[in-house]
Amino acid sequence: MSSGGFNSASLEIFEAAKELGKICILEQTILPRQLEDRILKEVAQNLPFSRDEKPETVFANPLSERERAEWNLADIIFVGSEFVRAGLIECGVSSDKIRVVPYGVDTSKFYSNETRKASSQLSLFFLLARSESGRGRMTL
Repeated sequence: MSSGGFNSASLEIFEAAKELGKICILEQTILPRQLEDRILKEVAQNLPFSRDEKPETVFANPLSERERAEWNLADIIFVGSEFVRAGLIECGVSSDKIRVVPYGVDTSKFYSNETRKASSQLSLFFLLARSESGRGRMTL
């Protein structure tokens, strides 16, 4: 048997599972918080802040240590992209623990019966998720 959970929501479950000798499987759905914070700080340098606020305190994130503890307890960590995989490795997670399982649809199995023609009109992009820097949207 094993125990599974999502990043920043699995620490207590994993601690109890390890006491029972269970395998722990983590899904890291987003870039590690410490790297997300770094990206936000870089962006914040170009934003106006009040004189009492500084980017390094505005984006302080207490979840970084919680995520690190989860990585240490996890036997396997699933991620949805190479972007998140690289982030975990940068934070010191062994690449041996990480498995990339891309989110999305296998278009060889699922496809539309409609044929769509190319158009010079504005196209819309639909994102069924939170749009945030930790998901790599800055690279879209």
